[in-house]
Amino acid sequence: MPSGGTRLGTQAVAFGGPAFNGFPKLMGICPVDVGNTAFSPRATTAAIGTRTFWSIPVADRGRHRLTSPGVFGSGTLRPGESFGYMPFAAATYLVRDTRTGARGTLAVPPAASPTSGPTGTVFRITAASVSAPAGYQYRIFVKRPGSARYVLLKRTAQRAVSFVSTHRGRYRFRVELRTPAGVTAPSPPVQIKVS
Repeated sequence: MPSGGTRLGTQAVAFGGPAFNGFPKLMGICPVDVGNTAFSPRATTAAIGTRTFWSIPVADRGRHRLTSPGVFGSGTLRPGESFGYMPFAAATYLVRDTRTGARGTLAVPPAASPTSGPTGTVFRITAASVSAPAGYQYRIFVKRPGSARYVLLKRTAQRAVSFVSTHRGRYRFRVELRTPAGVTAPSPPVQIKVS
């Protein structure tokens, strides 16, 4: 749901929700400005489950509508308004302003726990904060030590998978989200070290 916003130095502050003592509730700092020709910055990164905001500058004269196919749509945003989205899954999301054609990305890496251990350690690779909704799927890829490419480890609706290695080295994992509208770009990688 769109909400208001204002500038605080170089950052935009998003607010909305029920007022307290006549003041609107602070929702967060908007790391992304949506202008008439581009997003600034064009690319942003967030952790799984961390709300990210896009703001429309007050000086902007047009309306905007942000979308990430199969993931979210902001509805119409007017100058001074902001939109927040909390990514539930690791992926790199293409975000597009349907009014201006401006594009940006939201990169959300998976998480690993622990991040290092001896051979035989059970590592948990977290792809999402929730089980995949109907029609969605997490695709987890691994890049093994000495390999030049990622290979599919597992397709799943589960939030996380276990990984055990009997070989030493650094392993990298990334995730794609399959939605009813297609597949996102791969997430930034998370790395584990097996000693």
